[in-house]
Amino acid sequence: MKVFCAGRILLCIFASSFCLPAVCQTDKDIECKVSGFSDNNSDEGVSNQKGTFRIGTLQSSAQMFRPTASTPTPPILFSHSSIAINDQETDLVPFAKLLAKRGATVLVLERTVRWEPRDNIANRERPLVTCAFDWLVKQPGIDFAHFVYVGPRLSAEKGVLRTPYEPLMPTGLKPFWVPVAETEGTDYTDKLTSASGQDFLAIRINKYLRTSNSKVAGK
Repeated sequence: MKVFCAGRILLCIFASSFCLPAVCQTDKDIECKVSGFSDNNSDEGVSNQKGTFRIGTLQSSAQMFRPTASTPTPPILFSHSSIAINDQETDLVPFAKLLAKRGATVLVLERTVRWEPRDNIANRERPLVTCAFDWLVKQPGIDFAHFVYVGPRLSAEKGVLRTPYEPLMPTGLKPFWVPVAETEGTDYTDKLTSASGQDFLAIRINKYLRTSNSKVAGK
């Protein structure tokens, strides 16, 4: 599936943004800057690059994991890198790296999601996730036949909460959403804090990515 169409229109984005790899504009026309991601360290067949996303007063470091093989890989975006429940914190980076080992390009924003949230607005900051998504899908070697988002719904205009993939649906793409920190409906926050829960979700994600022309392998 192609991400671009004629002219300068970019399809398959969170907020109908128009972006270049290092500088893009969000739906509120606030400049988003991406730095780093130049150094490349490899371990166990997975490369690791570190960088930073900045938009307005918001900033987040991030890590990107991708297989060292040269075949196109589907993108996965984590809105947060850890989950804090009371005094215990679960690191999601090893889980992200596992998904990369199985053939995906995984971008993780290094932030902590707190559960349960203090209100329905917490954890739903849209700008950083939008910027990270726009940058991720334009990286070389991305196969956009599939897309996985791990995180909560994001605040949109007038306080409406939207799943990140809603703008993708007209293209025929059927993304896979792993809801995190959701106070209504399905939520996988607790599953992500245990090894068995992560195994369960890895199997579901892997099954989704294996459909059609997906390159992801594994059980």
